[in-house]
Amino acid sequence: MATAPEIPLDIRELLHDCILALFWPKKKIAEFLVSVGYPEVLDTGESVTRHGIIAEAFSRLGRRPDRGYAIFRQLYT
Repeated sequence: MATAPEIPLDIRELLHDCILALFWPKKKIAEFLVSVGYPEVLDTGESVTRHGIIAEAFSRLGRRPDRGYAIFRQLYT
């Protein structure tokens, strides 16, 4: 059961696009997500795309009981 409001899809897509525009190396994307509180290790191997890293991170956040609300808020505030 979710305990926080869901971040609207348009905001999640905007955040996704902004992260891709700002960070090119996959390692930097993962480091940025950790810096805003993302608690899990992300695969940045050769077979993973930049888009895939963010999609996986956002998907994991969405499955959490709090829907990743605090981390999404940190990303856009």
